[in-house]
Amino acid sequence: MSILNATPRRLVLVATLAATVALAALAVPAGAAKAPKLGPNLVVNPSFEASALEGTPATAPGSLPQPVLPTGWTFEGVSALFDHSPNVHHTGKRAAAISGTLSGGRDFCETGSCVDNPTNAVKDASASTMTMAPHWRTQSPIAVTAGKGYQLGFWGGTSIVTSHKGLDAIVRWVGANGVAVSQQTLVNTTDGGSSDFTKFVYKRVVPPAGATGAVLLFGQSDDAWIGQVFFDDIYFGTVG
Repeated sequence: MSILNATPRRLVLVATLAATVALAALAVPAGAAKAPKLGPNLVVNPSFEASALEGTPATAPGSLPQPVLPTGWTFEGVSALFDHSPNVHHTGKRAAAISGTLSGGRDFCETGSCVDNPTNAVKDASASTMTMAPHWRTQSPIAVTAGKGYQLGFWGGTSIVTSHKGLDAIVRWVGANGVAVSQQTLVNTTDGGSSDFTKFVYKRVVPPAGATGAVLLFGQSDDAWIGQVFFDDIYFGTVG
């Protein structure tokens, strides 16, 4: 039936339908990106609330001022203090922090000019299995599938940080035998100074061939002197 032969009521219906379609087109701009589909969080104790030293009648959850070891987490490197106290947190009562470092800087600048630390070669050679710069890390590798996409998200901040230094987030890919396949730095800030908790998201990372597990590390962006870095509410899961 042509518009010329349509009744007034049908003309109204046609006009209403056309207006609805036009409004729908305005509501969804062309090329608008869809929100990524995220899978369940694969991180054990992502907000550092549970402690390996608490949970008995004598030590109720949240009762220790410095329980040190959050469930599912450990640390590597050398620090003045791997902090797991209620002193700083984004949500809940606790976060994971690192206060000071004892690993030594990558360069020496005390004389007015900078020279490389002679131990850098040794540090770099062992970094894929053990970093000297202090980092919190997942105690066990998170099972992953090579070639599949994953997203990393967390809240982090710094306090009294050396100029041009900050926090970092690293994923160490390991094979079925637990040996490192490769390592990627996903976040590395160089702002220096102090900053409150900020959300960081690395939208998509893909495990390399041979990787069956991901070890997540959170620490300082370099091993020069640093005040404190802190982390909370970690997310690591698949992204569609």
